[in-house]
Amino acid sequence: MAFFLNVTNVYCQDIFAHQKERHEFNKAIIHSNKVHKIKKKSFEKGYQYEAEFLGSFITKKREKFYVVNSVYLNISNLRNDSEIFIYNQKKQFIGYYNFSGLQLPTHISNNYLFFKEEGCINKISLANGIKKQLCLLCKNGKDCIEFQN
Repeated sequence: MAFFLNVTNVYCQDIFAHQKERHEFNKAIIHSNKVHKIKKKSFEKGYQYEAEFLGSFITKKREKFYVVNSVYLNISNLRNDSEIFIYNQKKQFIGYYNFSGLQLPTHISNNYLFFKEEGCINKISLANGIKKQLCLLCKNGKDCIEFQN
């Protein structure tokens, strides 16, 4: 058990060691304003980012947010980390949702975040702002993802 925890800890440290580079990559994608275009970037041997700018949404309080699907891939052990990164109007990182085991959203339209998760209600309203949890209501229950900042 201790070996598993140590491997997991090393993997998590690996992710956080590259967060600054990952955010710079994501912000460049937001600045390009190319929605739904997947960009890939390799760095160091065996590591890769994949990111897709889903677009932006404006809340009822007139706050604007940008949403990026982001995947961090360690090619050598085939582990990945899939997240939605949220940036404010100034394109500053404010937090993320970790989507381990679930499919990332497909697009944003009219302040709704859309998913293709089979057997689930596939849209979540963002009109009231960033949710503490994104919950997909599915036939076999509810999958919720916590917002982390």
